[in-house]
Amino acid sequence: MSPPLRLHNSRSRNYWPSNRDYILAAEATSISHSLTPWNMSNDNIQLTLARHPRYYGSENLTFAVDGYLFQLPVRRLKQSKYFQDLLGSEHLGGSAEGKSDEHPIALGGITSFEMESFIDVLDARAFDDEEKREWKQLAAALHLATMWEFEGVRAGIIKTMSQLIRNGGVEPLDRVEVSIQCRVSDWLHPAYQELCERTEGVTTEEANRLGMNRLAAIYRVRDRRHAFNPATHRSGLCGGPVLLLFDAMSDLTAPDSPNDCANGTLRGVPHPRYCDRRAIFLLIGGTIYSIPLRLASKHLVDMTKDAGAGESLEGPLPLENISTHETESLLNVINASWVGGKPELTDKDWAAALYAATELDFTLYRQHIINVMADQVRGMEAFEVLDLASRCQVEEWRSWVFQELCVRPKPLTADQGRKLGFETLVAICSIREIFARSRWNQCEKYWTDSRELGCTCVACSRILGLVKAEKALNLDF
Repeated sequence: MSPPLRLHNSRSRNYWPSNRDYILAAEATSISHSLTPWNMSNDNIQLTLARHPRYYGSENLTFAVDGYLFQLPVRRLKQSKYFQDLLGSEHLGGSAEGKSDEHPIALGGITSFEMESFIDVLDARAFDDEEKREWKQLAAALHLATMWEFEGVRAGIIKTMSQLIRNGGVEPLDRVEVSIQCRVSDWLHPAYQELCERTEGVTTEEANRLGMNRLAAIYRVRDRRHAFNPATHRSGLCGGPVLLLFDAMSDLTAPDSPNDCANGTLRGVPHPRYCDRRAIFLLIGGTIYSIPLRLASKHLVDMTKDAGAGESLEGPLPLENISTHETESLLNVINASWVGGKPELTDKDWAAALYAATELDFTLYRQHIINVMADQVRGMEAFEVLDLASRCQVEEWRSWVFQELCVRPKPLTADQGRKLGFETLVAICSIREIFARSRWNQCEKYWTDSRELGCTCVACSRILGLVKAEKALNLDF
């Protein structure tokens, strides 16, 4: 196995490493070589390394749907009661079924669009860029989530679709169809009420979609509603029309024909997006992790190519600069699903995830983590923020800390000065002297609020210009 790689991020050139950093790095390298079996042969890897119980998983099942091959991780399928029963039974027809493109599990009665929409929702991450999903896509995903009993995914989709209904623009018949097919009763009565009470009648296209039984029931309500006093049913919330609608619900909720979900014998070609069993395997602290290739950063992919490792369990890519805690914190962020929302992490977990995202160059997730941590950072002690900002290369936090040190009444200690270095310390102290002299007589907040940076008086406004001027001198600002 190749020796562990020390990560080199392109951002690192903009920051200074201290002598202490070099000493600690050398010590960590020597310790890691003595404690971990980097030089062991490939034959012994599986005996000494543990697969992480949550973040290692390369087992997929291949499905044939509508002429395409799709792949889904087994660990995601286990979220479904339907697939739990399927995987635990002999229904698959042999151990080879679903394990290769030549022997996919054929799923009939569904379309490739439904499968694509469902996997899009299943794979959507909480920190992905906001993507507008149309009703049609969500309805297709909800159909499969309902049929396969993905209860958590189903609940998340229903929540999003309910918000679309509240926002308006979803036709009542669209709501009726999805409500019946996916058993969402809360949508059904309001949609039928709208069809029965609207001024315009049912169109030919709507009649074809409703079917004869439901069409007749709707017209029965529409014909009889005029027999009641208009004052009684003007709001549509009480009186005869509502009772008529409830009387007709048995006909309105019955589809004209059952959905045929019988399995077929389809074979197909690999889907260009949803049939990819590739992953990057990482060896960190004696544990192997896998990251789907589609979720990996370009930097991580390039590292894999350069090192010639990471493409299989037998040859994982060893990384030395990241701990298991940092890795798992980042994977918690990456794997946070769109339907489940943002992960619940501690402040230390978020900081660990930020470091890993910085080292592995997960740019999108890194920025999301920075946004999430904004309030947390404002409540931390200035030098804690400075250490975190330097380690994770967050320039805006460093600038905030330096502004804070320039304006606070409390002077800097010798230990704090050593952390800053002579050049930065002199720059900050020079600004503090100028700032204090002008603020002493002009700013009433000087002695009452040591963390106030939002003051707009003349004295306080000077600080930003001074900090920017010192930054132009290439000091550590």
